[in-house]
Amino acid sequence: MSTTIPTCAVDLDGTDQSVSGTNWVKISWNRVLWDSVAMLDSDNHYFLIPKDAVYISDIAIKLNSFVNVTSAELAIFKVQEGADDYWFQIDYKERLTQNSLMLKGSMSFDFHEGEQYYLALKLTTVLLTPSCQIEGDDDYTAFGFNHYVDLSFQG
Repeated sequence: MSTTIPTCAVDLDGTDQSVSGTNWVKISWNRVLWDSVAMLDSDNHYFLIPKDAVYISDIAIKLNSFVNVTSAELAIFKVQEGADDYWFQIDYKERLTQNSLMLKGSMSFDFHEGEQYYLALKLTTVLLTPSCQIEGDDDYTAFGFNHYVDLSFQG
């Protein structure tokens, strides 16, 4: 008997995403590279968890065209009633003086069936409104979730 393993990956398909201000901005995607069991809500840019398991996620986001940016933080949020929950930080860089940088991370964590998550970016500044571009080139910006092991406990 064959079982389909939950796995998915997305990218921006060559389209840059503009980010401006100091509020959290959800990272979108324009192309589904694969989605084995309908894990993706492309309208809301959510990852939908199909079963209780430990999942591995690999994330790479290239930022460029900085204006007034002193730091950038990449985080994962859990969708919840009322207000979404900042779940944890994936990467953080400060004192941005270069023309571009990569925010990236690899994580493994237990997720539970029915939960929804998304990636978001936050910029900080000293005085003026910060902005940057998330580079859409799939050589630099792509992310996904992969099933690692079921959460089945025997007591």
